[in-house]
Amino acid sequence: MSYGTIEFVLKIRSETKDDLFGGEIPATKPKEEFVLLEKRLKELIKKKLYDPKNKDWFKDAVDSSIYGRALKIMNKHGIKDMEKIHLQIGLGDCFSIMRKHEKLFYPIFINEDKEFSFTNKAMLEGAFNIITTMRAKLGAHYTGAEIKYGEEEMLKIEFKKNE
Repeated sequence: MSYGTIEFVLKIRSETKDDLFGGEIPATKPKEEFVLLEKRLKELIKKKLYDPKNKDWFKDAVDSSIYGRALKIMNKHGIKDMEKIHLQIGLGDCFSIMRKHEKLFYPIFINEDKEFSFTNKAMLEGAFNIITTMRAKLGAHYTGAEIKYGEEEMLKIEFKKNE
């Protein structure tokens, strides 16, 4: 089945609420996309903010609330290695850290000449908001809301920009 056909079938399924229409289609796995995105953002945060001369690089780089949550998670899971503290944050924390250090992070994502990038700060912030909302709807932080077809398509576009 071609991409256009899949999109057409998915739209019909969405509108008719008939999940069997069109037969078997390879399922998308947005939760896995969130896990991968979060992992990559944590790696990027460490790459940009890590200072080998400063053992408190993470504490110095993030807000005290983020640092406190990361420490709490480390303690809860018995993690003693402070080199792993940046791995204890969530996707929302990643966005907060990138906002705080906008001059370091935003140029990575904003570039009018690059195919999969954002044209301005407002578009990037919009993507952060879309990703945060969709993640909540997909159950990472379950709120009871459900993802809609159009929202899933927007999410796919945002993930593509962040590859």
